[in-house]
Amino acid sequence: MNSIGFKSISMFLIIPLFISCSKKEPLMESAELDNAMVLYEAEFTSAKHPTTGTATIQMDENKTILSFTDFKTDNGPKLLVYLSDDKNDSKFIDLGELKSTEGSFYYEVDPSIDFSEYDNVLIWCKSFSVLFGSAELVALEINCKLVNRVINLSKKFLGYKA
Repeated sequence: MNSIGFKSISMFLIIPLFISCSKKEPLMESAELDNAMVLYEAEFTSAKHPTTGTATIQMDENKTILSFTDFKTDNGPKLLVYLSDDKNDSKFIDLGELKSTEGSFYYEVDPSIDFSEYDNVLIWCKSFSVLFGSAELVALEINCKLVNRVINLSKKFLGYKA
């Protein structure tokens, strides 16, 4: 095989590794999220690759949503979204492939997930075991107060004594 043929085949095999995860997820209509309560929020920080944007966990009576807003990271092969208990891939929930390397999009997640335990959103490159970026979810204070109030009212209603 001549060197031109080898270079052509090499480029054909290597270029797909750097193609963007550019599949676009249709955004939810804003009306669908009007009644949702934002429970957790975080800013993405870079690890091995520049990563920016905001992650929020929103919940309404029907679903729990992980939203990415103004998100941006580098292209990479097999970029996945994990909810993890730290910034490693040792204990995590796999939410699937990153829907886009830029923009605003969402994932519907299991409402039974304990976000106080799985409090990190990771952008993980499975092909090279590399963390592109992460966001450490923080419970919003107003929602903590609301949750505590609901718990206290429930206890009072059910006759529990403190």
